[in-house]
Amino acid sequence: MIFLSATRCVSAVLVLGTGAACAAPAAYAASRPAASSQAGALPLPATAPASAPVAQAAPLSIPLSTQQASALGVGYGAVQPVSALPVGVTARVVPAYGTQSVVAAAYPGVASKILVTLGARVRAGEPLVRFESAEYFEAQRALAEAGSQASVAADALRRDTALYDEGIIPAARLRAAEARAREARAAASARASALASAGIRAAQGGGAPVMVAPAGGTVVAIAAVAGQRFAAGEVLVRIAQSDRMELEAAVPAPAPAFRIGDKARVPAYGAHGMVLGMAPSMDGTGVLRLRIGLDTAGTLQMGAQVPVQVEAGGAAGPVPAAWRVPARAVFQWRNKPAVFVARKGAVMLLPVTRLAGDDDSVVVQGAFQQGERVVTAGVAALKGALLGGE
Repeated sequence: MIFLSATRCVSAVLVLGTGAACAAPAAYAASRPAASSQAGALPLPATAPASAPVAQAAPLSIPLSTQQASALGVGYGAVQPVSALPVGVTARVVPAYGTQSVVAAAYPGVASKILVTLGARVRAGEPLVRFESAEYFEAQRALAEAGSQASVAADALRRDTALYDEGIIPAARLRAAEARAREARAAASARASALASAGIRAAQGGGAPVMVAPAGGTVVAIAAVAGQRFAAGEVLVRIAQSDRMELEAAVPAPAPAFRIGDKARVPAYGAHGMVLGMAPSMDGTGVLRLRIGLDTAGTLQMGAQVPVQVEAGGAAGPVPAAWRVPARAVFQWRNKPAVFVARKGAVMLLPVTRLAGDDDSVVVQGAFQQGERVVTAGVAALKGALLGGE
């Protein structure tokens, strides 16, 4: 018994029509010359004899009628020109600009207790860190002293005003009392402002003071532990509004021509947005830093590293000779990407250059024309037909 390979079976269907069945190799070979003269027959690409001179290769194509396409299960997909070139980058999810706040130590001291945990949601004014600080208590003492001096100066001014009205003291003495009262009030106000801006809630009933949240949000970082000494200005807690996030990416050189307004999306997380700004790195590496705002955050989590597709150049106009095709249409032909494109009752093998893509679609460069279609189903059968004709 003689068996015919799958490749020869597909070739026979294309040559003999939809009603042909696989036969023995000898019978198939005998049918080829006659088949070329039948109406509707599709001759395979012929192979020149070994002794024939080598000519320049013509584009590989297969005549294909509607009936034959249906028999082989051939399906088509649209070729669409793209308005931008998708570029894959890796980005980190960060708080949106202006939504992050820090709790920094206004005075040196020692953290006695951390009152929140990482990821906790806090309200403005909520206690975060209890601490001990000699400098803070000294600032409180100085405020009390400045307040007392302001009160004494105000009393002296009232007394001198009454004496001046009775004609007992000269105007110069009254002006001096007014100046001392202004200076005392200013000193007390400065002391009070310094304590108020420190973000500290004063001790109640002899207890330790606490640092409080300057704004509501989610605790995204805690740099202090109980018993740790800290210096003035040291950041102890970071708070961000977790519902407002952005993406920050570092694109190595040579970077594509990104523009503000280029669309970006994170397909794996259902997020999308656009480029808000960019700046070159100043460390000599040539890295371009991108900041991407999110219109929809999807399932992104703060701090995560995610793959992002940015449509470079989309804000300025179309990219020449770039096309989006279904991912199923692209296959390997002699170790290079190619597609089958439908043209004038036939399908033609068209080499392409893959630029970017995902599981659904691929952006390629190739000699397409507006409105053309590519084969998305039955690709293996057509490849077998070409291989059978070689």
